[in-house]
Amino acid sequence: MGKKDQKKKKGKGEKLSLWKRVRNFFQKSKQTKVPETCDGPSKYELLQQVNQSLQAKVEELEREKDVLAEQHKETHERLHAQQRFSEKVSSQLEKNMEVAKCREHQLILANERIVEYVTDYEMAQEKIRIINVQLDNVNEHIQAKDVMLDTAKQQIQNLMKNVEDIDMEVAHKESVNRSWQTQVDELNKFIQLLEDQNKLMVFNIQQQSKKLNKLSQRLKSKTRNKKDTVITIPEFVSIF
Repeated sequence: MGKKDQKKKKGKGEKLSLWKRVRNFFQKSKQTKVPETCDGPSKYELLQQVNQSLQAKVEELEREKDVLAEQHKETHERLHAQQRFSEKVSSQLEKNMEVAKCREHQLILANERIVEYVTDYEMAQEKIRIINVQLDNVNEHIQAKDVMLDTAKQQIQNLMKNVEDIDMEVAHKESVNRSWQTQVDELNKFIQLLEDQNKLMVFNIQQQSKKLNKLSQRLKSKTRNKKDTVITIPEFVSIF
């Protein structure tokens, strides 16, 4: 608007200056005294000159008027163009404001989502921490079980070694038992042999006892008959 006012003021100043020059020209022409000599120009010629000069000035003023009208038209068109441009800018600004409001709303929603995501992330971190604690407890339990398993494996190895030792001892005892059984068998055989020999000796002793009894009876009979009690060698041998 400032530029428009300056242009309007400038146009009015140019118009005033032109009219002022025309007025000054007329004033000067009125003050000019036409010489009344025969040698000088006549009033008609002077009026023609003035008329020609005025026509030239009028033509110049018309041209300046046309120029001013053209300038005014261009100014009006420029103003109209600026107005359209301003309207477009205003419309674009309104659209940009709408877009800005929409983006602001989207930003608010995005911030709310970010807050939700942060909350979910914190809850997930808390769950992960709890799970890690549980995993640590499970790992400690597993380590304790591993220790117990190692202890059990060691005990099993010790038992296996003890079983091997017992098997060796049993094998040794079985070997000793077999050796003792062999000796017992031999001893039983020897006992059986002694029993057989004992039976034979008993039988022999019984036979000898019978023979001695017979001999004693013969001796007793001979003694009762008062015979000689001398027994000959053949008789003694016959008894045994």
